[in-house]
Amino acid sequence: MKTILKFIKIWYQKVLSSIAFYPILIGFLFFLLAVVSLSLESIKLISEFKSNFSFLFIQDKETSQTILSTLIGGILSLTVFSFSMVMVVLNQASANYSPRLLPGLISDKRNQLILGFYIGTLTYCMIILISLGAYGVKTNSFGLSTMISAMLSIACVGFFVYFIHSISRTIQINTIIKTLFRKSDRSLNKAIKEQSKENTIAIPKNIQNKESITANTTGYYKDFDSSFLEQSFIKNNNILEILVHQNQKTWEGETIAKINTNLSEEAIKEIRLCFNIVNDRLESENSVSNMVKLTEIAVRALSPGVNDPGTAIDVINYVGILLKKAAQLTDTYCINPKGNLKIIHHNVPFKEIFRKVIQPIRLYAKSDASVMYELISMLTHLMKTAKSATTNYEPIVTNELNNIKNDIETHISNPDDLKNLLQAMK
Repeated sequence: MKTILKFIKIWYQKVLSSIAFYPILIGFLFFLLAVVSLSLESIKLISEFKSNFSFLFIQDKETSQTILSTLIGGILSLTVFSFSMVMVVLNQASANYSPRLLPGLISDKRNQLILGFYIGTLTYCMIILISLGAYGVKTNSFGLSTMISAMLSIACVGFFVYFIHSISRTIQINTIIKTLFRKSDRSLNKAIKEQSKENTIAIPKNIQNKESITANTTGYYKDFDSSFLEQSFIKNNNILEILVHQNQKTWEGETIAKINTNLSEEAIKEIRLCFNIVNDRLESENSVSNMVKLTEIAVRALSPGVNDPGTAIDVINYVGILLKKAAQLTDTYCINPKGNLKIIHHNVPFKEIFRKVIQPIRLYAKSDASVMYELISMLTHLMKTAKSATTNYEPIVTNELNNIKNDIETHISNPDDLKNLLQAMK
């Protein structure tokens, strides 16, 4: 039963992030609106309103059919054109920046709502047009519905203008970088709040781990859902330590958790069910995955085919802010989700973040003096605040600066550029 619930939960999240979710939902709501508006036509109050403002309501059936047919054709063209633009934008983002950006662009709620309004208006007009062909339809039974169709179509034109503006901004590299930065910043703020002293407990000492839990599949660890644990397990004084951190590669049969008590095979299966292991390493929208996406944008910008060092410099500046905030997190923290259960989590080590985020930029920019200067400036700024951070990352930054020194001495051939870079390191 719990396996089915987990399957439903995963598919529910996928449906919510699908580009078709809101258009289908809004289309269904507009279908209900069409049915309601048709039933309101014969109400006495509506009939009196149409009599008092007869110049707003069409009384001729053929005229109404012609208008609705025209509106359906126009809105259908708008819908097809808008979907085509979305596909072009996704293709351009994948080719020029990074394929990892596609899920974020697809899940943009504004574009989904606009496309949903198109489809909903199209559905509404088609239902009204079909009702006009019904046997025995009265002359005054379609005036309100036709007027609503015209108003919705005018709104579609306005939404189309906004859609053009929105989609043209979405594809701009500065907008993409700022969006990823804000997402990562929000994730870090959330993690800092969740891992504060008010929301965590002291990590137990001298834990005697008696049982090891291995992964039953190969993938990337996303999160741990404690809602699938049995109440009997939660009520006991159990200490569960999750050995892997977010986005870490886990292999089938590898130990991913340890617990301080002996468990039955059935209990181990239930704990395994709580682990969400996915195939895509950047599927989860956490701070590190968004920083890695920023790094991929910088690396693509530094490639010979694109040759855009300005984008790489912008990414370095944003990444520096995020790294400074990420240093406020501890390597390990313990929470008490329910009952007497204690769960020990591990954050992504700061050294691992550097490997994923800084190392690729250094390797691709080692012959570009302007980008390396900005990278050195960012790292030296981190050095100034290293001792006041929760995580002492001074040795990590020092080691990275030494790596940069070795690279620029090898790949920067201009003596003046090399001198300026070495001077910046001091």
